[in-house]
Amino acid sequence: MNIRFCPINILRKNLYIIGLLLCAHMLGMISKYCFGHDYVYGLVRLFNFDTEQNIPTLYSTIALLFSSILVSLIAFRRKQLQIPYIPWLWLSLIFLFMSIDEASSIHELLVRPAREISEPSGVFYHAWVVPYGLALVVLIIAYSKFLFELPKRIMTLFLISGAIFVLGSVGFECLAGRHVELYGSMNILYDIMSTCEELLEMIGIALFIYALLTYISNEFEDIVISITEGEQTG
Repeated sequence: MNIRFCPINILRKNLYIIGLLLCAHMLGMISKYCFGHDYVYGLVRLFNFDTEQNIPTLYSTIALLFSSILVSLIAFRRKQLQIPYIPWLWLSLIFLFMSIDEASSIHELLVRPAREISEPSGVFYHAWVVPYGLALVVLIIAYSKFLFELPKRIMTLFLISGAIFVLGSVGFECLAGRHVELYGSMNILYDIMSTCEELLEMIGIALFIYALLTYISNEFEDIVISITEGEQTG
């Protein structure tokens, strides 16, 4: 397998795309709160970070799927080299699930059962954060040894990207849940919180992709990805 890539360039491109999406989202918020137009031919919803099935959701879905593919590639190569690969394989399945969840909002299906079991309030108002939070704790415990066996730089990048992602997906989601319970969601403070939530998730995944590409580049020198133009026929 011969693959050529530059991890830092891919990180820059991801951050550039995220920046463009953020600008489009902010223009929608300005239109909504400064001019009272929250539709604008559907463009506001199309780029709204707090809306499902739109451009930001598509980007996040693809980024998570790409992460799953990269982790699968690592697992496959490690299996070829006859070194432990099962943790990588499970990690690829986790990111595949996250990609599907991002596209179809599976986590929303947990809200009703959680509310039937208890009456979540405050930071747990968005009830899905409870089962997902518990799953996250289990994942951290299960992968603690895996993390410490990684090269130091890769481990640091994994931890930083994971912390950024969790701060957005769980931290700001909990803050937003408490705010919705007290003041509702039709206000600018809630939109700021939801913006921070989605933005941190995107940045966290972009940094994770960079970490994975760096790991592949450092650990598997024989793996190089090459993209060339096909032969032209006259």
